[in-house]
Amino acid sequence: MGHTKNLMQEAIACRKAGLSIFPVGENKAPVVEELIPYMENIALLDETEEWFYEKHDYMAMMGGAVSGHLEFVDCDPKKERPDTWKQYAELVNQEAPGLLDKLIIERTPNLKYKAKPHKPGYHLAYRCPDITIPGNTKLAQFVTDNEGKPKVETSIETRGERGYCVVAPSPGYELLQGSYENVPVITKEERDILIKCSRALNEYVEPQQMVTSPKSNPTTTSELRPGDDFNNRTDMGALIEKSGWQHVKSNGKYPRYRRPGKEGRGYSASLMDNKILYVFSSNAFPFEAGRGYDAFAFYTTVEHEGDFSAAAKALAQEGYGSQKVTSIKDHPEFAPTSGFLVGTDELEDSFVKVRDWLYREHLPKGAPIMFAAREGDGKTSNLIQICKETLEANPDGIILWVATEGKTADTADKIQQLRPGDRFKIIRKPPRTKSKWDKGEFSFNFLKTYDLKVLENAIIEAHKLGYKVLAVIIDSIRGMTPYGDSESEIKNAMYGVNAICEKYEASAIYIDHHNKQISIKNLLDRVSGSTAKTSAVALVYAILPTGSYVRKIVCAKSNILHHTPYELHSALGTDGIVISEMKRSAYTLKAQAQKWLIDIFRNQITYESNFIKEEGQKKRLPG
Repeated sequence: MGHTKNLMQEAIACRKAGLSIFPVGENKAPVVEELIPYMENIALLDETEEWFYEKHDYMAMMGGAVSGHLEFVDCDPKKERPDTWKQYAELVNQEAPGLLDKLIIERTPNLKYKAKPHKPGYHLAYRCPDITIPGNTKLAQFVTDNEGKPKVETSIETRGERGYCVVAPSPGYELLQGSYENVPVITKEERDILIKCSRALNEYVEPQQMVTSPKSNPTTTSELRPGDDFNNRTDMGALIEKSGWQHVKSNGKYPRYRRPGKEGRGYSASLMDNKILYVFSSNAFPFEAGRGYDAFAFYTTVEHEGDFSAAAKALAQEGYGSQKVTSIKDHPEFAPTSGFLVGTDELEDSFVKVRDWLYREHLPKGAPIMFAAREGDGKTSNLIQICKETLEANPDGIILWVATEGKTADTADKIQQLRPGDRFKIIRKPPRTKSKWDKGEFSFNFLKTYDLKVLENAIIEAHKLGYKVLAVIIDSIRGMTPYGDSESEIKNAMYGVNAICEKYEASAIYIDHHNKQISIKNLLDRVSGSTAKTSAVALVYAILPTGSYVRKIVCAKSNILHHTPYELHSALGTDGIVISEMKRSAYTLKAQAQKWLIDIFRNQITYESNFIKEEGQKKRLPG
């Protein structure tokens, strides 16, 4: 450890320059007891001296706000892509001559590079106070073969908020240009160029990066949907060029395109396998950087402002779709690798199972759930109280409330009364266009990609702040689209929200309205447009009045395996709403009785009737 004196001096200098540093091992893993404190605060001078005075050899530096909006671009060439750094530097110099000369450039050992001659890795470092530095982001990936199985490799990524890099003078790391004592500051536009040129080398689009239609799971329909038919029949290159994109020669694996209106040299997107347009420019509005578009998504974005439902209707009028498929196996959304016959054990395995509970044993984490009631029967108030208790039990969690109908006054009043806390947030939609339907800043249309992206960005923003999004509350279902309770449109919008929530392991919780026919005995049938809505969720709870200030919350539907929740009792008291468990509802008692009968007959075929009656009474099950 003869170099540790120099390492300690550099660490102290970095600390003085406003950079959060800490020690790591040779494997890059932190050796401090807890890393979170150094994500939020710079270490004390005494700590720094103790760490690096003949004790630790490797120093890491935290990105993000704690280090003054510091960010790294981490380039690690792989043996399958040995020229990644060379190609990246050429792209940056072409787009912005002189930009690289401003930055800190550091050579890294790139220990995972196994081929010879060895190719080192590189760090670029800079500060960009114009933006909130995001978390670590993979920018350039490709797929390689790993013993017959595909493996995704990352060659360029950022290290930002709550991310870190090992830096010089750690062994194997060498500063080629600049100094961490004087980190250069760049503009948002300059950073956009660095990110864009990284994405220009990307060869793989992750499924969650694809812009797709909010849609239900495939069924046994023999009709080919217009969007799928359009994808199958469209020459993607011709479609792109028809919209004003210019094909430009490139040395990369995929052809590159320049967006409409861009002059001079440079690229904006790559066309992968003549099927997916991967956009890497942040100036290609209405397309989003870092997203992939198939033909249907491209057409929808250009011609219908991201409204997949309107795009599908227009394509159907042009003759797309409605083509008979000879077999379910020929349907584009079915690609089974085995037979269609399943046993009862396999069927049970595919059923929704409880993982962890979000709220008592009533709301499972990550599942789509509905609360329904008549106007004024306490939907919002009771759900805010449930949110309050959930947040109290999850100190690192946050809940997002989406007022889809643009009416926030009632919600704000209830928030003031029930005080769910600072981690209960209402999502505001940024203005985009003067759309006839977008009348308020809280109005949403979840049939549009833009609005779904607003929701996803809100979740990402919460994650960057260090919170786990526990649930997204949609208040209410009928405000999710401009089409009211239209079954097909509502279903598509709900599946779009469900997909985003599932991606981030959050529960999608919907508020909906009972229709006015209170004589309907079946609680599911009381939900307006019930079939489409209730099929999109795993659980439905009905809130029913039993007095002026008392409600009962009853489970009307559960697709959760072995789930038999107690009926909840809700009462308004001097300290707010008090929710307590009362008894099993008739619905859940019936389900429990059915399950018990199935279980005992698995073990034995026949029983005496008196035995069934006596055992059922012991368990307090209905006869």
